[in-house]
Amino acid sequence: MKFGEQAGCVIEAPKDAQPQYSNTSYQSLLGAASTDNPWSPFQSKLDWEVEKWAKLRGPGDTSFSELLAIEGVRESLNLSFRNAKELNSIIDDMLPKRPAFCCDEVSVAGMIFDIYFRDVLECARALYGDPEFAPYLVFVPERHYLDRDETVRLYHDMHTGKWWWSTQKSRKYILARPSFQSSSPPIKCNKTAYPIYMTIGSLSKDIRRKPSRHGQILLGYLPTIKLEHIKDPSERRRALADLFHQCMRKILKPLQKARVTGIPMASGDGVWRRCHPIFAAYIGDYPEQTLVTLVKYGGCPTCPIPIEELGSGKTLPPRDLEPIQAALAKFRCGIGTFEEACHDAGIKAVAHPFWEDLPYVHIYRSITPDILHQLYQGVIKHLVAWLQDAFGTEEIDARCTRMPPNRHVRIFKKGISTLSRVSGEEHRDIYRLLLGLIVDLRLPGGASSARLVRAVRAMLDFLYLAQYPVHSDETLQSMDEALQTFHENKQVFIDLGIREDFVLPKLHNVGHYSYYIQLYGTTDNYSTEYTERLHIDYTKDAYRASNKKDEFRQMAIWLERKEKIHRHDQYIKWRLRKNAPAPCIHLPHVTLPLHPSVRSLVPFDTLANKYGAYDIRNALASFIAKTINPSLTGLRLERAAAKEWLPLQSVPVYHKVTFANPDPFVRTNDVSDDLDIVDARPAHLGRHRGQSVPGKFNTVLVDMGRGGSTGLRGASYVGGLGWQLTDCDRLEGYRAAQVRVVFKLKHDITRAYRNQSAGICDAAVIPLARIKRSLYLFPVFGPEAPHFLPPVDYTRFPRKDISKPPPEENAYNAWSAKATVVSTGPEATLGPLAGRKVILKDNVCLAGVPCEFGTAVFSDWIPTMDATVVTRILEAGGTIIGKGTCENFCAYGVSNTAASGPVGNPFDKTRSAGGSTSGVAVLIVQGDADLGIGGDQGGSIRIPASHCGIVGLKPTFGLVPYTGIISSETSIDHTGPMSRDVFSNAELLKVIAGVDGMDDRQIAGTPFPGQVPDYPVLLSAARSAKALLSVGENRSGLTPGNTRKLRIGILKEGETSHVMDLRVVACVRTAAKRFEALGAEVVEVSVPGHTQAPLIGRAYRLTQSNNLLGRSSGTRQVYLNDLTDKIMPWTQDKFEKLFSNSSSSLIQGLFADQYYPSLHGKAHNLIRRLRLDYDNIFKDVDILLMPTLPYVAKKLLPQDAPPLTHFEAQWGLTFNTFPFNLTGHPALSVPCGMLSPPEGPEDLKLPVGMQLVGRYLDELALYKAALAWEEANNWKTL
Repeated sequence: MKFGEQAGCVIEAPKDAQPQYSNTSYQSLLGAASTDNPWSPFQSKLDWEVEKWAKLRGPGDTSFSELLAIEGVRESLNLSFRNAKELNSIIDDMLPKRPAFCCDEVSVAGMIFDIYFRDVLECARALYGDPEFAPYLVFVPERHYLDRDETVRLYHDMHTGKWWWSTQKSRKYILARPSFQSSSPPIKCNKTAYPIYMTIGSLSKDIRRKPSRHGQILLGYLPTIKLEHIKDPSERRRALADLFHQCMRKILKPLQKARVTGIPMASGDGVWRRCHPIFAAYIGDYPEQTLVTLVKYGGCPTCPIPIEELGSGKTLPPRDLEPIQAALAKFRCGIGTFEEACHDAGIKAVAHPFWEDLPYVHIYRSITPDILHQLYQGVIKHLVAWLQDAFGTEEIDARCTRMPPNRHVRIFKKGISTLSRVSGEEHRDIYRLLLGLIVDLRLPGGASSARLVRAVRAMLDFLYLAQYPVHSDETLQSMDEALQTFHENKQVFIDLGIREDFVLPKLHNVGHYSYYIQLYGTTDNYSTEYTERLHIDYTKDAYRASNKKDEFRQMAIWLERKEKIHRHDQYIKWRLRKNAPAPCIHLPHVTLPLHPSVRSLVPFDTLANKYGAYDIRNALASFIAKTINPSLTGLRLERAAAKEWLPLQSVPVYHKVTFANPDPFVRTNDVSDDLDIVDARPAHLGRHRGQSVPGKFNTVLVDMGRGGSTGLRGASYVGGLGWQLTDCDRLEGYRAAQVRVVFKLKHDITRAYRNQSAGICDAAVIPLARIKRSLYLFPVFGPEAPHFLPPVDYTRFPRKDISKPPPEENAYNAWSAKATVVSTGPEATLGPLAGRKVILKDNVCLAGVPCEFGTAVFSDWIPTMDATVVTRILEAGGTIIGKGTCENFCAYGVSNTAASGPVGNPFDKTRSAGGSTSGVAVLIVQGDADLGIGGDQGGSIRIPASHCGIVGLKPTFGLVPYTGIISSETSIDHTGPMSRDVFSNAELLKVIAGVDGMDDRQIAGTPFPGQVPDYPVLLSAARSAKALLSVGENRSGLTPGNTRKLRIGILKEGETSHVMDLRVVACVRTAAKRFEALGAEVVEVSVPGHTQAPLIGRAYRLTQSNNLLGRSSGTRQVYLNDLTDKIMPWTQDKFEKLFSNSSSSLIQGLFADQYYPSLHGKAHNLIRRLRLDYDNIFKDVDILLMPTLPYVAKKLLPQDAPPLTHFEAQWGLTFNTFPFNLTGHPALSVPCGMLSPPEGPEDLKLPVGMQLVGRYLDELALYKAALAWEEANNWKTL
């Protein structure tokens, strides 16, 4: 039904008016030369083609001029221009004008800003008058109905919505409806632009949604200044809003002039009509919607629902414009009255918003749905995160990586949990897979996921329905029912602890979709997705073409030239078609490549063995028999096929076929077919590096002779469950099949396919014409998919300069490998570790960098994952510079066991640097690295820290995830920070600590990363308050909140080792007394069990053969199976490459397993008692203090010294370190003085370490005490 009266009527052309943009008018503007020369003002086709390439595809002006300056180039091409300057002159002076940019100024907050924009009416004329669009313009609003009784209304293009009809009714004139889109994309580095685009609703959406058709036009560039000189954030936000509205008001001011009489416009066919350009819709994402409507951030731009009710699932009618207009009118009454009136009206106080004086504008009915930002990057983004919380990222990612390949479905080979800055296209690809990933998963604990699946299915149904190109009242009802089903089941996310509420503006806004679809037509009329490409064409490319100085003026000139070229190209095509309209192109349903994919004919045996077409002969015989006698079925067909003689034993084979299905909704003359490609390609060797490429055999939907246009019969929509078949259990008339081979048989194109039904696999040869389209089937994963290694983001964290330093660059043998790994993102300069160089122990996985593990048992292991600590360091902006040498299998405390050679102490190269994190400590002392990551199973962080004079922390067991680090024994694995000073150590711990969800060693009570204490901030605060040695009291009779002196207990048993150097005891005691001078309370305490800890630990270490033997520990963690494959099986050659300490551990472990099977369990029980002993003493003191090591660094022994000699060299070394690996208490080693070695020389001074031990997860107390001592003393002089 069309609107009657005078709407759309043709009028007489105004006096002296020319239809400026028609082809005939365009030709007249080109002058007489264009009569005979269709390429005029260019002298030939080649002249024009070179010009078009130069401006649309070619290099910059300078490069183009240099090309033409090459001798003979211009002459050979016979060009009419000698350089880019002359070419630009032709475009500027001889091609007809397009809407020109002008520059104006606006003043806000005492500053003047330039704004580049075009006349909005001229832009409307350009779109309305484009001859390419003339056949697709609509001049009259229409009502479309699905039924003859006109009870079910249809909505698609703008003119079928209610807005145009109701507005037309109020004016009785036709409308050329402008809508506006805006965005602020980055164009280079810190440069941003704020382009505003416009289009007209009279134009078919099929034109507007294709950037290549130029159905949208750039209206202007708004200023993007941040107004940082305004310090008050609220004032700055108000000034930015004023700037936006002033600019938009200036741009749209011409629309006010056409409010009464309208303006005559000529369409591209030269016909004149009176038009009223009326602002109808503003298309933008949520921040822009709030900016335009003056609604406070967090509220709904459409309705006045309170923010706290956004998650209720209900919507209200659009805001009443009258009270808001009344509030805006109060601006004349003073700023105080104005702000109060705006507050009462529920809007921000912005004087004169741009829509205030525009005719027929109700801004709260002009904010359209936004599929890209509201659904894909809003609701679906939340939904994906909720599902990862519900089922675990590991399982979701594992399923993603195992989806079958298909041209039309993106496979996330690294999973989806690590994606960052996810685009709308990526969210769309995730949405296609999402339901298949979770449909058969159960929730943790085996709970049913039915409610969760219903909620997800309902939201995906809503998203699918919301994108229909044509809607009816019935489909809108189905869409609303799907949304209602989601709200009815969303409580499951709260029950699972994933959400506390659903106060999400974007989720609320989807409740308005039905209203806006009825108002303006379907959502593809106003999608922000279309502007993504426009940003490249109109903004980013334009910026690149400028010299980056006064860029907006140059961008405007560049854009005008580009538009002129596009318009001239249209004109030339029109001339060459001899003024005929562009033809409509439709492709055949089936298209095969011109030549077979395999050069020679493929024998049937090869089709069976390589392609999987096992029953090709019988299937082909059945096909021939059926072709000869179509009435044959069942047993008769089988008998006839058995009699058929196959005249051939090989056929030409094609590896892909293209299907074209006409799109019934497209009205333009484009190639309007939906292209669908199906692959049937066997496994083969790739072109590069000869790698094996798996086969690809797609599934398709086959018409069995009874299929309709959709294959759905007797279908009905059940709210939230989608289309359900009510009277059959499959797609009526269709079957799913897997394509195995595509071949040509004389003149009949045929295909063999496989169909799975009721567990029986059957094959048939069918004509390609019976295939409707490709089909994607989700795998049945079962309850759990196989696990995988966490993916590595090589784009964000590229690996560079990987090398093994030569001996001349590795004097102390501290380097195992050099590399440079740093983030390419902003964290590289803004993160807490920005600019800090970090070295890793060579048992920490750094993907792409060789790992030696201090051994020669294997020599070519390159990890394929990053340890969690590595990822966190890189995300914090740290620069990883490589790997530090570690001891053989990380099983020794003296630095002379690495397969690459001994590591020298930086104070005396002939002495031990301590192990097993030897190289890291040396590189920190030498200044090559600022920070380091060590591993500690018996003291391997604290031993080198003590010997080399740095700070080393073994954190509480599980505080720092051990994921991606080679394990010694899961119950004593620790990893932690090493540094030159205490504060830097705390900074690194803050970054790497916290649960990662993959490591079972992170026991109950371990904080998540966001819950980890901010050690640097807390230390700074305590330092400022002079409270480093004070603690809050909540265990005694003092009032909560009071403080007392820190209590430090000198552990008496920590000084009793039979190898203890009494000078070390004296040095540490002297350091402890200095705590008293600083205000702490120092007492002597006793834990008798401490002397038994080395014995318990030694018995425990005897049973540590699991990892060496490749056995699973039973701990839930990421297993480095590729490393196990390198080590296993053990051979005599491998065994002989082990250092004596490692080989004895392996032998003793096997012996204990066989003869003392309960030893491991008994040791575990005794460790539990030992922990209770320490915990009891912590009721009286805050920190335990003792020497880290019993002696200073000893002389290094030759690597070939007898095993007993090596054992004697480290006897008693871990007397004070190993107990706290067993119990898991945090232990910090800090340098506290220097001593000469007992044997001399006297002038050689070596560091002495003082160990501070604290309660579980109380690293802060250790840091406070150590920082207080460090800032008050110079350990090198003590």
